[in-house]
Amino acid sequence: MLNTEKIVITFVFINPLKFNIMVTMKRIYKGSDAGALTTCDTIITTAISNKERLIAKRSGWKDPFFTDLQKKIADAFKVYLGVDSAKDLRAATALIIGMQTDVIKTLSQTKVQVEEDFKNNKARREEILKQLGFTDFFKKVQSRNQEALIEMLFRFKANLLTDLKQEIVNKGTAAATLESILAYADQLEALNVSQETLKGGRKDVTAAAVTEFNAIYSEVISICRIVSRLFADDKLFIEKFSYSRILKQLSASQGNGNKEEPTANLPASE
Repeated sequence: MLNTEKIVITFVFINPLKFNIMVTMKRIYKGSDAGALTTCDTIITTAISNKERLIAKRSGWKDPFFTDLQKKIADAFKVYLGVDSAKDLRAATALIIGMQTDVIKTLSQTKVQVEEDFKNNKARREEILKQLGFTDFFKKVQSRNQEALIEMLFRFKANLLTDLKQEIVNKGTAAATLESILAYADQLEALNVSQETLKGGRKDVTAAAVTEFNAIYSEVISICRIVSRLFADDKLFIEKFSYSRILKQLSASQGNGNKEEPTANLPASE
């Protein structure tokens, strides 16, 4: 794991008399930008909950050390990613995880009924499955991909108009089944949850943003390393300060793995 920033300078020649210098800022952390910040925030939240124990071992962590660092993380979320805080991402993730099993079950029940009820009209069957998102998203939804689930629920709600709903109900599917799927979509809408909320990617990330993310990560990872030595006899406590472990749990819950962000470029001069 790296602990210093890497800067690569690329000379971009425009003409023989003029050139640009492109500064490429490398991320020193694993995972997406939102994933890294959320992981750091989770670690600092744990630190705040256990600050008396930590301060007893290291006086430099006394108030307002951890709260100031958490504010820095929250500011980075808002300024650079357009998300109010890590709490928003955790709330979105918790909502999806909470509904995932039930909604997959209900979607599966709906899908099989549409397939069987319209099997004598294959063209119409395929059209309905496409309209409601089954064709494009359901396989990924079954793999517990959260982004696909969000996309599918919003597609389902947008396209299940009165006539289509009545057509499906007339074939035998209970109206309550369809309404329950719409209710899941409404829950997401109420919290303004989108696939971009989970990614934390509503804004273009600049080299300045990556510089700030790197600085936050570097500070948090130093805390993790110190904790691992000061509390070497408490394995369970140390695990709460493991960046890689927490990132993996977060990534698994979101179903998108440790996706790396693209490199951020910033023109340094002309």
